Amino acid sequence: MATKVKCIMQLTSYKFSYYNDILDVIPRKLVQVITPPTTVDGNIGPDAVHLLAIKEGNYGVENCSTVYGFAFVDCAALKFWVVSISDDDTCAALGALLMQESPKEVIYESRGLSREAHKALKKYSFTGSTAVQLSPALSVTDFLDASEVRNMIQSNGYFKGSPNSYINALDGVMHHDVALCALGGLVSHLSRLMLDDILRSGDIVPYQVYQGCLRIDRQTLVNLEIFSNSADGGSSGTLYKYLDNCVTSSGKRLLRSWVCHPLKDVDSINNRLNVVE
Repeated sequence: MATKVKCIMQLTSYKFSYYNDILDVIPRKLVQVITPPTTVDGNIGPDAVHLLAIKEGNYGVENCSTVYGFAFVDCAALKFWVVSISDDDTCAALGALLMQESPKEVIYESRGLSREAHKALKKYSFTGSTAVQLSPALSVTDFLDASEVRNMIQSNGYFKGSPNSYINALDGVMHHDVALCALGGLVSHLSRLMLDDILRSGDIVPYQVYQGCLRIDRQTLVNLEIFSNSADGGSSGTLYKYLDNCVTSSGKRLLRSWVCHPLKDVDSINNRLNVVE
C-alpha cells in the first residue's frame, strides 16, 4: 500500500507542443504530495484524520515532570490545534492525548525524545486496529527554535486565513515555546509536502486535554474498552460502538470527543442532555 502520492501538473498542452514541433517531452511539475494523514477528499469516513507533531522539553518544571508540546492538523477541516502538557514518567497525559485524537501519523525529533516517550508512542501505535506511522525528523531542519518558527510563519504568510492568529492561539497555552516548536515541526513537514495552501488558509486554536472534564488517561480508555476491544483491537463490543447512533461523520467525530472529555459540571451535563433530546 502506497504511503505517498505525488501530484504532477502538466505545464503545456499536447496541442501546443505539437504545433511547436516538441513531441518528445512535455514539461511537468510536482505540485503536491499527498499522504494518508493529509487527505482532503470527501471519502475520509467518520474518523478525523490527524497528523501530529510532538516536541519534548524541560523548562524548569517541578517534581521531575516533562513538558510536551503538540501541534496537530485535520487537513480536510483546515484546522490546527496547539497544546502543551506536563507529564510524569508514566506518560499518562501523553497517552491520553494520543487516544483522544487518534493521529494517523506522528512526527517526532529523531534524537529529541526520551526513552519513556518513545515507549509511549510505540505502545500507542499498537493500540487499535489501524496502523499508526511514526516518522522521525531532524531537529536542525524541522524542529526549529521558537524564534525561527515565528519568522518562518510570518515570512511565508501562514495562518493568514485564521480569524485567530497563531499568537492568540498560544496565549492560553502553558510553555508556549515548546508548543511553538512542535508547530514548527508540523509546518515544516506540511511545507515539504507542498501543502502551503493548507498552511495559509488553516484556522489555529488551542486544545485542552483535561480542562473542564474528568481526567481519563490512556490506560483507563484501554482497560474499559472505550474505543477498541482487547480481542482484536476493533470497535465491536466497545462503549463507543454501543453509543454511536450518529448519522453523519461530523456527528460521529463529535461523539468521540464527548466520550473522551466527559463533563463533570452538572449544569453543563444538563445542557448537553437538553441538546441531544
